Amino acid sequence: MATLYFTVWKDSKEVLLGPVEQEGTVTVGTTSVQGSVITGLGVRTRRVRVICTANVFVTWGTNPTAANDGTSGRFQPKDTSEYYEVVSGQRLAAILADPSDIDLLEVAKGNVAGHRLFVIPGRKNSVSATVLDDITQIPSTTVVPNPGGIQMEVVSSSASDVSGGAGVDTVDLHYLDTSGVEQEETITMSGQTPVNTVATDIDKVQWMHTMTLDGATVAAGNISLRDTAGAVTYEYIAAGGNQSLSGRFHIPTAKKGYIVGWKCSAITKQIDFRLRATCERFDRSLLPGVFLFQDTEVLNNAPSGWIPIPFSQVPATATIKISGISAASGGNAGASFTVLVVDD
Repeated sequence: MATLYFTVWKDSKEVLLGPVEQEGTVTVGTTSVQGSVITGLGVRTRRVRVICTANVFVTWGTNPTAANDGTSGRFQPKDTSEYYEVVSGQRLAAILADPSDIDLLEVAKGNVAGHRLFVIPGRKNSVSATVLDDITQIPSTTVVPNPGGIQMEVVSSSASDVSGGAGVDTVDLHYLDTSGVEQEETITMSGQTPVNTVATDIDKVQWMHTMTLDGATVAAGNISLRDTAGAVTYEYIAAGGNQSLSGRFHIPTAKKGYIVGWKCSAITKQIDFRLRATCERFDRSLLPGVFLFQDTEVLNNAPSGWIPIPFSQVPATATIKISGISAASGGNAGASFTVLVVDD
């Protein structure tokens, strides 16, 4: 995030001696943002001084949109003043020239419209020593599947995970529908009796977590999200926890994702970790169903620490996940990545 400051005079002659007619700010992010209307009596050209705390592209008009590819707007370097002739009734618009200029702390505070941060954790016991294994707690799962637009059911291995019982009362499911739009549904548990979702178009699961508890602090049993035939498990909260740990995230439609960084930890064995996404390495375009390596890390019974990535862009509907392969059987793993999601 950056702040653009603008000052308006009646004309160029008034800049040195004349009174200021208007002042304002624009909070600039990775998508084009408009400022307030340039005021003044009648349709007259105003002299506008602009200065910004980051490198930006600036344009103006009645409904302007700035672009950081040079197709719409003038490049303005950080902390430099530029003067523009803008007609009263028009607005300024600006966009960061480089997405990595975004202030992640301000995003985390909720101060940057259209920007959100997500930390996506994963955990896996007994990572495969023969094939790449997705870092997920879903049992007997090498590749985390996508439902593909269906109704689903939630069930626990314990009768205590039931409304009014001594476990989880309700769980919250976050998913994308068949249009790639973010959706959320709260499901009331019924212990070992499966409960169907209201939604019938669950296409891609993001995560599942406990919403309310009764007489407990964690899930009493293993809570599974599966198809209504009970054949395939798509998400999983392990007993003793309150959140799924599947280490994957789907970029919603009309959004862009930026991988900020990741970390991983090999427990007891050497594990080769791969950060993967369904996008092309060169132009960052979508590659449906094809996971390319975005980064790798090999660890021998050790943690990696934080591994920053310079805001690798991931397009709408793409999937990011972490997989690994162990040097020998019995290797356990934990991993996570942080993604910035921006309105497109």
